[in-house]
Amino acid sequence: MNREKTLLTTALLLFTLGLLSANPVGVSAVPWASPYIMVVPDKILDTAMVPGTTFEVSIYTNYYEPAGGEAWSWQFGLAFNPTVLEGVSVRNGDLITAAKGPAVFISKGFNNTIGRLLGAVCYFDHDLPPPPTTNGPGTFAIVTFRVKGYGSSDITLVETAGKPTALLGYNAILDYYEIIDGQLESEKIGNGRFNNKLPGDVDGNRKVEASDLLDLSKAYGSHGPAYNYPLEFPSQDWNPECDFNWNGKVDASDLFDLGKNFGKSI
Repeated sequence: MNREKTLLTTALLLFTLGLLSANPVGVSAVPWASPYIMVVPDKILDTAMVPGTTFEVSIYTNYYEPAGGEAWSWQFGLAFNPTVLEGVSVRNGDLITAAKGPAVFISKGFNNTIGRLLGAVCYFDHDLPPPPTTNGPGTFAIVTFRVKGYGSSDITLVETAGKPTALLGYNAILDYYEIIDGQLESEKIGNGRFNNKLPGDVDGNRKVEASDLLDLSKAYGSHGPAYNYPLEFPSQDWNPECDFNWNGKVDASDLFDLGKNFGKSI
């Protein structure tokens, strides 16, 4: 079976070699169930993002309540690969601001040794209920990163101080409640990913060569976790570093990308 897979991969590679290459820059947003919280853009693929380059991502929600906004607070943390990225700053977005009420914004800062934004929170301050509330869509915060190294990094929404990534609301019936709870409703959380590797460079040595083709041939046909819902586990031979376009599987499109860059380096 492995021999057949290798032969198939090699044959497809020969078909793709010689094609012109381009550095892909992907920016997209997945239209998941509403309301949800997500990193925007969810994909940053750019070999021009060399160490020292800075970029921003937004933590965004499409929350909207037609009968009237009930959002009064949000909170989130982030995890990332500290060998590739380092956090620089966090600033408040446009969802909960002083223009809408007495807003308090707090950032707990970064731990760039372990790769964490330790937490950020914003809320409408008040002495007694009901608090001021607002509606989305809107941006919780804008996070600035600096590229530290060469490779790939997930940008993952995580809990902060034991509390989930969440949008909290208030109304007279439910009192204070969670509009979105990232721990209980993981399908409503959209994470991001950064990659400045040359597509086809599986092992991260800054060039695309035969060893990368061998790695891809071993993973060819595999899929990541939850690729076919409700499947929870990846294939045994799954290698996310071979999924160059991040579509959750290793297939002909990834081989095509490797073929375009075969023999190149950065």
